[in-house]
Amino acid sequence: MAEQKAEECSSFRISYFAFTGRAQPIRNAAAIGGIAFEDRFVNSLQVKQEKEAGKRKWSGVPEMDLLDKDGKVVMTIGQSSTCLRYIGKLAGLYPKNPLQAALVDEIVDSIEDMNNVARKALMMEKAEEKEAAAKKLCEDGSDLRYWLDKFLLRIEENEKRGN
Repeated sequence: MAEQKAEECSSFRISYFAFTGRAQPIRNAAAIGGIAFEDRFVNSLQVKQEKEAGKRKWSGVPEMDLLDKDGKVVMTIGQSSTCLRYIGKLAGLYPKNPLQAALVDEIVDSIEDMNNVARKALMMEKAEEKEAAAKKLCEDGSDLRYWLDKFLLRIEENEKRGN
């Protein structure tokens, strides 16, 4: 029943902060695939209040409301990577081949891990601490460098496979 309702969705509304962040890849995939969507911009206070009131599907944003042809919410999907995979499939950007899909998932999940490393530095309160942490992230042997080097290896492997 839920699957049938979800298949009837003609667009979606994404709830996220008024900047790119985790919602931007979802927006990009929708735009590439010609999928209509609207933004619902929220602020930190709204997210906190909605979370405390039990209105968040998981813990935070982004969340996508799947809309029927009349603009009514059919279902809500949470978790940024899940939202991206869903829109990627609708847009024809996600592989049908299970092995190819796993390779895509590997990259998407690793980007999340890399972002978590960088986010720690970006979320620091004091400008001096933030600047020092950002410089440290760029050094050889840093956690960020580790992830960037892994991505370079994946690109080389992909080239060797002829992709």
